[in-house]
Amino acid sequence: MSTIYDALKKIEKKPFQSSPVKFKKKLVIFLSGLGVVCLVSLVVYLKINRSKLTKDSAKKTTNSKTVISREISQKRKKQKKTYILEGIIYDEKAPLAMINGRMVKEKDKIDNLEVIEISPNSVKLLNLEDKTVLTLSF
Repeated sequence: MSTIYDALKKIEKKPFQSSPVKFKKKLVIFLSGLGVVCLVSLVVYLKINRSKLTKDSAKKTTNSKTVISREISQKRKKQKKTYILEGIIYDEKAPLAMINGRMVKEKDKIDNLEVIEISPNSVKLLNLEDKTVLTLSF
């Protein structure tokens, strides 16, 4: 045991070649320098590619807006609108009907439909595009 004890005493007496405090300071300085180099590289890269990035993003934004507007217009074309006859005020001279919350008389237009006849129990609508007749009744 005495040989181990003697070896430990010798080690304690020798001064450290590099103290832990100096090592930490050197590590902090190195990492700070590395961070600065990375930051400067990023700034330079962004400045060089800035115009290219803004042009590409502007193109993508315009294209996506165009695609979205086309999709919306196609969906609107595909959707068939529902017409609900909510009531009729019948008078031989001036009959009125309430369709989708809107008061109409004969020859009025609702979207692409024209009111062609209002009777006591039904309303006939003419589709102006394909000339079909739609009858709404109670």
